[in-house]
Amino acid sequence: MSLGRVQFQIKGLNQEKILNKLSKKYNIYNILRLEKQISVLEVSFFIANKFKKSITESGLEVIAEKSIGILPYLLSIFSSVGFLLGLALSFVLLAIQTPFVFQYEIVGNESLSKTEIVGFLKSAIHTPKTDISTEFVEDILYEKFDEISFVSIIVKGKTLVVNIKEKLMPDEIYGDFTPIFSNYDGKVLEINVVSGISAVDVGDYVFKGDLLVKPYYIDAEGKKHNIQTKATVKLETYTIGTSTFCEEKIVTEHTGNMIVQNEISLFGLNLYKHGEENNYAMYEVVEDVTTFSKNLILPLRFTKRCIYELKQEIVKATYEEKEEEIVDDARKNALENSANYDTIKNEFYTVKHSCGISVVSYVIVGEKVVANES
Repeated sequence: MSLGRVQFQIKGLNQEKILNKLSKKYNIYNILRLEKQISVLEVSFFIANKFKKSITESGLEVIAEKSIGILPYLLSIFSSVGFLLGLALSFVLLAIQTPFVFQYEIVGNESLSKTEIVGFLKSAIHTPKTDISTEFVEDILYEKFDEISFVSIIVKGKTLVVNIKEKLMPDEIYGDFTPIFSNYDGKVLEINVVSGISAVDVGDYVFKGDLLVKPYYIDAEGKKHNIQTKATVKLETYTIGTSTFCEEKIVTEHTGNMIVQNEISLFGLNLYKHGEENNYAMYEVVEDVTTFSKNLILPLRFTKRCIYELKQEIVKATYEEKEEEIVDDARKNALENSANYDTIKNEFYTVKHSCGISVVSYVIVGEKVVANES
């Protein structure tokens, strides 16, 4: 059984003579005369093209051509493999892309930059859209942008829709009526509101910039009335100062040797120079430049250059030997940060040792009236 043949329908004169001649070169099957000048015949699929060329060169006309058998059918399938592969690849790409977000739509931003928000989201989100937690995205946006007071996230197709509402500035909220904000991080110890409404309670922890007293009151009928705030709020606050100590360190200091060089120059050109040459391996230079003329026509300058020799030494000590000095330094740093405290309630410090390095953290607990009558 042949795997495949090609059936030709031919037209022309002297067909018997021509086919007899071609049969010596090609195997011809199932010759059938349909009309006086039209016949049908079959040849092997593998020689079909050569046979067709020979028929045409012999003066006959091929008026129809048909493939028969399994092999031509298979080849017709393989000939479209490029199309099939392209179609399959399209489905694969679609399957890969569909789970991910490719567009971002930002709604409600005014002062915040859309580019900045989108850039942050692209760097923070690397999961398929089915795994995206809208609560997680909302939380990281709240944490990243202090200007956001409200945000909601919706995944719509391949688009992540971010609907935000920005915080209003105090003058936008209250007009000419000023609220009271905290200037420190701390715990509320006392709050005495003369006018306005307290936004915090005793025992609450607040951060710098948090609202303490609102500039309005609500009457018995539930109506809001703006009012100037008057209040006293006392916070318990904490400041930390640190000091670091190394058991081994390199110290640079002066040896006591010095060279003095004097120069007079005009337009950058040295006119006079006096002093020894500098041969120090390590040194520090201090210059004092004096311009003789009071105008720029002749900028005559005198330079006195002092060159101090330096040396370096490795100094070794233990933490125990320097503990008092290190703790005092850390306390000094903490006191600088707590200079505005009204009262200091407590002081303590902790020490962390690691690989020859000790870090002292000194904590000062104090009280501060962060808001008074405004």
